[in-house]
Amino acid sequence: MATNRLQPANHAADGRDVLAELDTMLATSGATGHAYVTALARAATVRRETVADIAHLLALLHGNRPSVFEIVGQSPLAPCPQWLQAATRSFAREREKIAQLVLAAGPPPARAGQTSVEMSVSATRNALATVAGSDRLGCAIGASAALLLDWDAISAVLGRLGQAVGMELAPRHGEWPGREASIAALEMAISLPGGDRAVRFGFQALLGQHHDFWTIAESRAG
Repeated sequence: MATNRLQPANHAADGRDVLAELDTMLATSGATGHAYVTALARAATVRRETVADIAHLLALLHGNRPSVFEIVGQSPLAPCPQWLQAATRSFAREREKIAQLVLAAGPPPARAGQTSVEMSVSATRNALATVAGSDRLGCAIGASAALLLDWDAISAVLGRLGQAVGMELAPRHGEWPGREASIAALEMAISLPGGDRAVRFGFQALLGQHHDFWTIAESRAG
């Protein structure tokens, strides 16, 4: 992260402080900071059963509409509408990739506690929807930005899982918001009344749910 830190465009001191905290969260939490995600992205081989299991769980978490971005965009007061619209369109392709992996890898392996795991992941999805639907727009934007930034690590895993089942997944949609655009959205949200606290909460909540998800996936690796 040292060469790619979240620096505010306006260099405001409070903006630097908040973005520095978010930067630390991103590096240590979520998918980005999870050792299992790093191991998967670098693995020489990944078992088909593992691909099927992760693809199935990812489909439960992020494979259905509405996405986090669609929920946030439902608010007429949501800032950065172009950023959200681009994220919505781009994330649709990521859902397609997950669906392709589910089909290619086949059904998930029958393992102990399957129902409870699926219920847990569904609860995680509901928690993300709650954060995204918050009437505190800073919270919703924080979660959206965290999802975009944390997806770098998940994208690397998707590519590796695709290779494991003989698939070359399509690149990200050309409209995928770049890091600078996400930083600008965070800055705008931070500038709202009480925005700094709301952004921190939303950002941390998304990453925390991602981290728990990958811990569940790791516990099922066989």
